[in-house]
Amino acid sequence: MSLRLLTRVAAGTAALAVLSGCGTTSIAEAEARVENEPGVVTVRASQMESPDTLPFLIQVPIDVRVVMESDSTEAEILDVLEAYSEDVDDEVVSTVEVVLRGLHGLSVLATRQGVRVEEVEEQAVDDLVEAQEDAALAVYRRELTKYRFGDEDRLVESVEVRLAAPSGYDEVFAAADRYREAEGPVTVRSGSFELGVDEYGEVTEAKTRLIRDAGERFRLRSVWIADIYGMTLRVDASDVPAATRYVESHVSRETGRVDVAAAT
Repeated sequence: MSLRLLTRVAAGTAALAVLSGCGTTSIAEAEARVENEPGVVTVRASQMESPDTLPFLIQVPIDVRVVMESDSTEAEILDVLEAYSEDVDDEVVSTVEVVLRGLHGLSVLATRQGVRVEEVEEQAVDDLVEAQEDAALAVYRRELTKYRFGDEDRLVESVEVRLAAPSGYDEVFAAADRYREAEGPVTVRSGSFELGVDEYGEVTEAKTRLIRDAGERFRLRSVWIADIYGMTLRVDASDVPAATRYVESHVSRETGRVDVAAAT
């Protein structure tokens, strides 16, 4: 099942409300949880309207967005997440976003669908702080979402990065490699180019060489490395025939399967 489909399933689940017997929390109460915590600048909570077709539901889950000072510490960030632990356990808070907004750009750490503070790796918080201090990054966003697989819950991470200025392939590959410890897809954007690497994708020297060569010859818009054995190059529609012929003559066991498609 693709991450995009899983995200839609999670969003649909979040739209459901909490059944009778669980606690309730108002938007005002959710905002008050951390408004006086060190480093907090603003707190905004929101929720969907309660569905009229589900009268037995008493609480629609709340999404919380907390903007903090750009120099907030790891401990202060964890304190904010901890403040919502009980609400997350009671399923009255679905999403907590911690945003560091500073001179260099925007850094976000979001937990969704019942992710507890104990499940947030220290590295995820460290990366948030480091990203805010990195002048090469315009946007950094890391999401942790819990999905149900059969009888078990699985935590899936995703990282999205936008470089501050259009950069070469070396910088894009380096940024993707930097966050490969995330248990989920990593996406890096630079100018009009985008590189996506799935959790099981493998960025090898043979693949990066083919990407560079294709980028020099065609208007390469994006690359998606889906697994160990394959990747997809997306080019302008007018370049598809020539790019396909080029790839077919340069594909190898080391590159794995390579598909060419038109960028949308």
